[in-house]
Amino acid sequence: MPDAVFHNAAYAMDHGKKQDFYKINVQGTRNVADGCVENDISHLIYTSSDGVYGYPKEGTVISKESAKKPMNLYQKTKWLGEVVLQEYDSLKTSTIRPPLVFGPGSPDLKIAFENLKKQKFPYIGSGNQLLPITHPIDVAQCMRLILEQDKQGEVCNVLSFQTSIINFIETITKKTGLTPPQKHVPFVLAYTAAFFSELFSKNPTLTRFRVKSLGCTRIINADKATKHLGYKPAYDFEKTVEDIVQWYNTEIK
Repeated sequence: MPDAVFHNAAYAMDHGKKQDFYKINVQGTRNVADGCVENDISHLIYTSSDGVYGYPKEGTVISKESAKKPMNLYQKTKWLGEVVLQEYDSLKTSTIRPPLVFGPGSPDLKIAFENLKKQKFPYIGSGNQLLPITHPIDVAQCMRLILEQDKQGEVCNVLSFQTSIINFIETITKKTGLTPPQKHVPFVLAYTAAFFSELFSKNPTLTRFRVKSLGCTRIINADKATKHLGYKPAYDFEKTVEDIVQWYNTEIK
């Protein structure tokens, strides 16, 4: 019988039917917790999202205690999944909240490369907004550490590095030979376009969540993972870019 369960499954879309998000992300989390209790598994490690904090005022440093203001159904139901787990007194639950997870094979990166090739990747605003990024290997490392080190059932943000969007994109395009974005779209214009895209399309290609993700600075404090778990990112900006470029050159180009 296993000693712990990692719960990573989620309906991770930024637009969709409300019942799908609740069925998978909330009721599904309850089902996993019930299964742990029924099978005498004492520890559940839950992968949540830094999306539970929403998008606070620019310049705000986001810690695990920051107010929870999820924006869309994915973020709301990931937070409700955390709330569900608080009901289980007999089950130790540990939670990690990663931001954007970027690495080889990432669906978001595949879309970004497709748009860069078509020269359809404009910056929102100046492009100097800070983007928090976590490499998937660092997420896995944090999950292993929380399994081994967490005795109380803690909540930790996990982060590899933060960089400006323009620095991240232009470094990658330079190393892959792609043309960097030439256009800058004002945030208000992009957000308005996303609103109407969601209003009139069943499957919008532009959403307010995506505009916020790329158009707002978010500063994540992951000190608790460092102090409590001994977490140290294995992937910094340079190593992550190198990993992405190698993947692009062998799998995408």
